[in-house]
Amino acid sequence: MRRKLALTGLVIFVVGVVVLVVGVLGTESALHPVSGFHQLAPGEYVSRELNLTASATVTLRNPPATMGLVTAQNLSVVNSTNLATTGVRALGTTSGTVAYLVSAGSYYVVYFGTSAPSTLVFYLYTGQAAAYGIATLAGLAMAVAGGIVGLVGVFTRPKPPANAQSPTAP
Repeated sequence: MRRKLALTGLVIFVVGVVVLVVGVLGTESALHPVSGFHQLAPGEYVSRELNLTASATVTLRNPPATMGLVTAQNLSVVNSTNLATTGVRALGTTSGTVAYLVSAGSYYVVYFGTSAPSTLVFYLYTGQAAAYGIATLAGLAMAVAGGIVGLVGVFTRPKPPANAQSPTAP
């Protein structure tokens, strides 16, 4: 019984680790990097157009204060003074990373400065993030559960045989 429990725990653990790895690697492969900025006007740099076919999270890593996300229709009217009001409102900022949750459409990352920025920009479709996130969490839960079941199987004492007689006192 102990051996079966330990083996079952090991199998659940291995399957959990595989699902966890699929979730993490899937998330990394689903990230769409946006590389390179070109000068649109003196002091204004823009990314390539982001044509998003579904809702997505656009992330800017360590962006300067004069950088933001704008819709394609607002590109011609945005400038360094109205970027905060004309641009897309950020979902939040954490540890120097700014995230935007946007619906399907066309967007640009705009920067106002003296030279092209080196900020990392990428986007991830919301549906993919949810699917890979669920896989990652499920894999983690399975790995932990399998590890616990396996350890219980290894460290529990065997039951004495049912037909063993207990010693009697004289």
